[in-house]
Amino acid sequence: MGDTCGAGPPPRIPPSHFQTVANSARDLIYRGFVGGQMLSVSCLGPFGTRLTSSATIAHDFTVGAMSATLVEGPRKHELTFSTLNNQISGTATFLNLWTPGMTVAVSTSMKEGSTDGSVNVQYLHPMAAMSAKVFGTKDRPEAEVAMNLGSLNTFAGGRFCMDARTRHLDASQIGCGYRNGDTTATVLCDPFVDKSVDAYFTRYIQPQTQVGAHVTFLLERKLKSVRIAGSHVLDSQTTVKWKLDDVGTAAGLLQFSPNSQVTCGLAAAVNFRNLRQAPSVGLSLQVLPS
Repeated sequence: MGDTCGAGPPPRIPPSHFQTVANSARDLIYRGFVGGQMLSVSCLGPFGTRLTSSATIAHDFTVGAMSATLVEGPRKHELTFSTLNNQISGTATFLNLWTPGMTVAVSTSMKEGSTDGSVNVQYLHPMAAMSAKVFGTKDRPEAEVAMNLGSLNTFAGGRFCMDARTRHLDASQIGCGYRNGDTTATVLCDPFVDKSVDAYFTRYIQPQTQVGAHVTFLLERKLKSVRIAGSHVLDSQTTVKWKLDDVGTAAGLLQFSPNSQVTCGLAAAVNFRNLRQAPSVGLSLQVLPS
């Protein structure tokens, strides 16, 4: 006689951290639509260090960055230099530091003679994702707390950021969301600072085709903005994306990956309400280590 005992219910998937609840929609609508030229090349250096060099050119403005990342078991160390404000920053991240699910990240940066830093503590529980962060300069420290309750599929939470000296609320956000295999919906509200509402939605209408939207309401100013977007996977190497907004701008993106290490992108945007304005064209190339 066989075993009649089942394997039990699947393990509960905890919610994501509140700061990332709308990332799937943001990636669809905004990611990859570069307005200039971008090149990023990564390679493996000594001791397994990942070295990355990137350059971005947009509107006659050039920003370069170099970073070195070393992962040692549950520890991750990253050192970055950027030509933007001549900034040098370092971050050390520790996974499962004191208990399973806890991540602690300590960082510091220097730019144009000033120094700031941050300590970020995150904890992931089967029914909640929590984080607390202290950051800023010595003269103006800030504190942020966030919590997201529920599961990966249904969640509600909030985030609040406050100036530690003046106790003035700098940012606030509460929201809820839902996701299943092919649909995500998230509503975020800022009731105290910007007094705004953001609604995100994505859905796979076919296995290779996804559509989405982002609507923003500024309640006090009675303004609204709408963006819709979509993507379609042509084959294992090629993806096309498009987006439209309510100010008349249409953009398209073609991404081609000949292999898992190389991704090329060609983006173009035009404003149909101002055809005298030159179209914006962007090129990107990303090379990852094998």
